[in-house]
Amino acid sequence: MAGKETHPVLVALARRLKALREARHLTLMEVLDTTNVNAARVESNRQNMTVKTLITLCAHYHITLGELFEGIEKEV
Repeated sequence: MAGKETHPVLVALARRLKALREARHLTLMEVLDTTNVNAARVESNRQNMTVKTLITLCAHYHITLGELFEGIEKEV
């Protein structure tokens, strides 16, 4: 059995979510307090990114899921 490896698209999504948070000058704690999503775990790929989590974070960052995923495959 192969070791646990994170898919490159998930890594790119995690980087993008971190960049969105930082661009808005939000702390990890502020995102947690507002959304009940542990952004630290998501951004470090220690938590599975469910569609619900992505929808919640997109709403918080005022973007669509489409905008989040736009061009993501080119980053991997």
